[in-house]
Amino acid sequence: MSVVALLAACPGEEAISVTSSAAEVCVGATGTLDVSGRLGNDTLTVDTTSVRAALTGRGTPAPASDFRGFVNRVEYRSADGEPSFEFYCLREGPAEFRVRGFDLETEAITFERFPGLECIECGAVDPIGDFIDSISTQAATRREGVFDLVASFAKYTRDFDLRFADFQEALPCGQDDVDGLVLCSDDALASAADEEGFLHVTMKLAEPISRSSESTSLVYAAVLESDGDTANDWVAQPPFDWDLFQQTDRWYQVVYDHQADRWSLVVTQVEPGPPQTQTTVPSAARVVVDGQQISFLIPRGELSGAFPTVRMTSFGHGGMFLMRGADVSGSDPTEAPRAPDPA
Repeated sequence: MSVVALLAACPGEEAISVTSSAAEVCVGATGTLDVSGRLGNDTLTVDTTSVRAALTGRGTPAPASDFRGFVNRVEYRSADGEPSFEFYCLREGPAEFRVRGFDLETEAITFERFPGLECIECGAVDPIGDFIDSISTQAATRREGVFDLVASFAKYTRDFDLRFADFQEALPCGQDDVDGLVLCSDDALASAADEEGFLHVTMKLAEPISRSSESTSLVYAAVLESDGDTANDWVAQPPFDWDLFQQTDRWYQVVYDHQADRWSLVVTQVEPGPPQTQTTVPSAARVVVDGQQISFLIPRGELSGAFPTVRMTSFGHGGMFLMRGADVSGSDPTEAPRAPDPA
């Protein structure tokens, strides 16, 4: 299904149209918008109005201005023809773009429009209600939608010009608005401007995540076998044979403590034993909590191995880790972490 938005033109000018080949684009996939009609003596600028999608810097013709990921003000000149520009869906929800024409002679804006598309979750489906406990012989004693993982997705972005530094600029630590709650580690690092790609992980829960609770603490995590060395991976300790983090060595945990009413991002590196230890480390990662979805954006440079693998986990408890329930991507926590989708 195609989507067409007509843009108002000055009297006597042909209307401008913006066309998309699809009304919906999967999270982790790219889409294209085509601009056609008479541009006259205008320049055309395109930017996004939501951080649910980002321009990739690719298109036909190439943008006339320098491209910077999430700054997302890409300019085309009318003499270059009718442009087609590409975008990448980061998170589920509306992906809006602003298309504006500017007359070089009169310095007047000649048209403006916000064509809307929808980014949708197309990741691996996880069965509803498949709660587990960290002890395989025990049933989960809490079974709630906010820790029932129903879909998940992971992908490395290496095939286009999205810089992780731009995500840091667009997603400031602690931001809490209609676009979600942005979390950073307590010792948040600045990412290098030339950072080569990032790991994009999303998980979707059966119910929207409340920002506050009087009775439930939550832990959502992307746990990775990050360096290709299984000797330093976390080993499950009896009786917790279904430890959610086993076979991994680097953990990105979104933690909500209901007693302190506080959200945080904790990044942990496992050190080999005996005894094995856990060290909290600084990170440049960003995590967004938004409705039913949690999105992890992890700089590729923080993962030392050539082919890191990942497991997504969710966990809820009433305090002191008692009265608990959990879920994981895959069948159970003894299954090896999975390779992200190819870029």
